[in-house]
Amino acid sequence: MRRHRTVSLVGVGLLALGTWRPWLRPRPAQEAGPLVYLPGMGSGLEYYGFPLLVWSGLVTLGLLARPDSQFTTTAAVVTGCAGSLAAAVELSSLLGSHYYVPAAGLYLTAVGSTLLVVSSGYPALVTSDGREPQ
Repeated sequence: MRRHRTVSLVGVGLLALGTWRPWLRPRPAQEAGPLVYLPGMGSGLEYYGFPLLVWSGLVTLGLLARPDSQFTTTAAVVTGCAGSLAAAVELSSLLGSHYYVPAAGLYLTAVGSTLLVVSSGYPALVTSDGREPQ
């Protein structure tokens, strides 16, 4: 159980770090393009990052205070799913773009969200039949 909590804390940390970093940037090989500042170029907080940052802070508190509670597990899985959804929406909006590419914050958010869902959700699924975890 301790390993799952550590991986969950790493996942929530990466998710929080990803919300601070920029989510998109101009394509480096593009010589001329539109001079438009889009939300997410300065920080992920400009886009979907602020709710994710608040939720990740609450999940961190829950993981540190009551790591085995069902509420903490549910909050961690919901936060991870929300982060994955936000990253997927942003990545899908960039698929046809010739001027912008994903930046580090988007990748950190996606990796942190995936770690959070897997590390928090897997033990809950394995122990959902009432048996003690091994």
